[in-house]
Amino acid sequence: MNMTSWKTTSAGILAIVGGITRIAFAIKAHAVTEEAVITAATAILTGLGLMFARDNNVTSEQVQAAKEKPPSGGTLPMWILVGILSFALFNTAATCPNRNGAKPTPQAVRFVTLQDTYDASLVLYDQYCERVVTGKVSKGDEADVDAAWNAYREAMKLAVAAASGNWTAPTPEALRKTAEDVATLIRSL
Repeated sequence: MNMTSWKTTSAGILAIVGGITRIAFAIKAHAVTEEAVITAATAILTGLGLMFARDNNVTSEQVQAAKEKPPSGGTLPMWILVGILSFALFNTAATCPNRNGAKPTPQAVRFVTLQDTYDASLVLYDQYCERVVTGKVSKGDEADVDAAWNAYREAMKLAVAAASGNWTAPTPEALRKTAEDVATLIRSL
């Protein structure tokens, strides 16, 4: 890493913090997806590359001269700064207000779009099905969950049709309610 190239080094640190923040928000929202992991990894790797690159206005001779000087503090303070910033951003993610001024709940974050709602509900339902197969769910509970799941599926069909197949459309309140009912019922088992 070359401190004579402070501009690219600073951009690298910001990219790393951005990648860490992206995955932190996904973890806080219980929505770690392939997209979130790839985005975070890309930002972190880009940041590492930028930290070792040199600025356009810094010559190779200047870089070599800087390497020949004794270190003035090393990279440890920079990594400590990255860690502190990441920790601060990660811990404030849960307290950031949403557009209505209220703190986000897992359901509010999870059921934002039709795709979010579908993905989160399917994960819970798959976990429930594994419990059914292993005999950990009573027949009465199974009937209750099946009824709630069928109501959710019908609400999802209506919502997707109303959104003309746009899976990034906001989740309607009726669908959010049925998804939350299914989630609550499955979590209670």
